Amino acid sequence: MNLIRTLRKTYLLLFLILLTVFMSCDLNKEKRGNVLENNQVAFYSQKDSSMYSIDLDNNNKRKLFTLETARFSEVNWPALSPDGNKIAYADERNGVYGVYYYDLKLKKHVKFWEGYYIRDGPVSGGIMDWHKDLGPILAIKEFEIRNLDTYVLKDSLFKTFEKGNLKTYDYFKLRDTAYINLTNNKSQNADTPPWNTFVAAHSNGNISFWALGFDEEKGDLNRTDLNIVNLNRKDKRRIFDLLNIGFTGQNMWCHDISEDGKWLLFSTDGDIVLIELENPANIINLTNSKDQVDIMPKFNSDDTKIVYSSGDGKKFNIFTMNFDGGNKQAHTTGNNHYIHSRYKLDY
Repeated sequence: MNLIRTLRKTYLLLFLILLTVFMSCDLNKEKRGNVLENNQVAFYSQKDSSMYSIDLDNNNKRKLFTLETARFSEVNWPALSPDGNKIAYADERNGVYGVYYYDLKLKKHVKFWEGYYIRDGPVSGGIMDWHKDLGPILAIKEFEIRNLDTYVLKDSLFKTFEKGNLKTYDYFKLRDTAYINLTNNKSQNADTPPWNTFVAAHSNGNISFWALGFDEEKGDLNRTDLNIVNLNRKDKRRIFDLLNIGFTGQNMWCHDISEDGKWLLFSTDGDIVLIELENPANIINLTNSKDQVDIMPKFNSDDTKIVYSSGDGKKFNIFTMNFDGGNKQAHTTGNNHYIHSRYKLDY
């Protein structure tokens, strides 16, 4: 009898150990399944207004969530949090336009900025990117002064949203205390105020953006400048003038900059190109596509890989290539419209 009791206790103990190991593995599997890893990218599907992710190692694709309205489908992209747990996006949910984030672990949508649809005024905005220290970056247009600037919610305020304090607040009353204005676009010409677009946050802490608008010095509309905001030095400097090159293209504003600050990556005339910022005449065409349109490139964390969309202008799929344009790979195929892909950056 004592032997039987001992065996029963042993079997019970082994069962509990195995159960604990199984549950732990299952939880780890769930965690890996919900949080974006370094070799995964998130992207937007314009056909069904949904955010997806894809594992580039095995091309395993999954839908993350669907936006409630397709009204902003051409200007929506996933802004990934540094830890890969959240994706910020602009949407009109339950009739309220604003900027939300989707928690991949909790599968929950949270509104952290409320604005107005751009035709309704007086304030509208959208998500640009997610800075590693400051949080989500917003482009906010103030119709009363006809200005478009890029702001980031001050860290202390954004953390109150993450903790669930979602009370409504007035943008105009709080813009000087709750926001940091990153671009400070000002013009003496009220009819042609400057504006910025396609802001990108980089893992070295810098922020880059295109500034378009009136040239105070020349007195015309020929300013198309790429600017860098250095948050440590708290300065803004122009590093590149697109019009000096003369490129055109619908998606050329979707740019990236290598972390050493030497190379500008963007799409123009249906190709992906690298431009040496210290020597803009040095232009390297990475794709040289004759029958394809290549758009919206982004670096991975160490600039060894580039993810981009390629297609015939109506259908687009997700591709990657090396920094030098070699080893091009298609990760999706078919009649898709997959755009605005983003690596989860390793900070």
